[in-house]
Amino acid sequence: MAENILVGTTVRIKVSSPLTAFNGTIVNPDKWTVMVRTPAAEVSTYEWTAATPGTDIVVPSTGYAYIDIATTDSGVWKVIFKAEPTAANVDTTNTAAVKDFVFHVSPLPFEPIE
Repeated sequence: MAENILVGTTVRIKVSSPLTAFNGTIVNPDKWTVMVRTPAAEVSTYEWTAATPGTDIVVPSTGYAYIDIATTDSGVWKVIFKAEPTAANVDTTNTAAVKDFVFHVSPLPFEPIE
């Protein structure tokens, strides 16, 4: 179910079920990539690896990740989480997944979604 979020709100987008290897073990991928598209079609890309975790993508425990997004424009936002192999294309965790999220940001509270 979509919900309206007031412009200026920080939204936490998270992977809510753990990422698992093909054998069922909960793992972190070699690399998390998150792409955020604003209503103005501007795309920002963020990356996390164990060697260079950065500060935008947070990995609170194995298999889970989240990013906090400050909403600056009203309209439809899209967020894509990708679990990827490293640049050398060696996926040591045997993971490959994509999770996407869409949410609507409104300039006014309680504006109906069309």
